[in-house]
Amino acid sequence: MKKCVTCNGTINQTTMVCIPKKTYLTDLAKSSDLIIPDGKKLTDYENQQKSIVGPTEKCPTDKPYAVSGS
Repeated sequence: MKKCVTCNGTINQTTMVCIPKKTYLTDLAKSSDLIIPDGKKLTDYENQQKSIVGPTEKCPTDKPYAVSGS
C-alpha cells in the first residue's frame, strides 16, 4: 500500500523519489551565546530539534545559528 507524504526537498521527476533537503540546526552546545526569549528554555529548543524528521546538520562555526532550518 502506498502512502502520500510531504517532501521537504525536491522530487526527482523521473523516479518520483523525494530528495530531502538538510535542515540546519543551531549548535546548542554554544548556548552561552544564545539569546533565549522570555518564557522559553534551552530544553524547548532541544526538544524541537529532536522532533525534526529528515537529514539534519549542525550549522557551521562561521554561521552558528539557524532560522527556520536554513
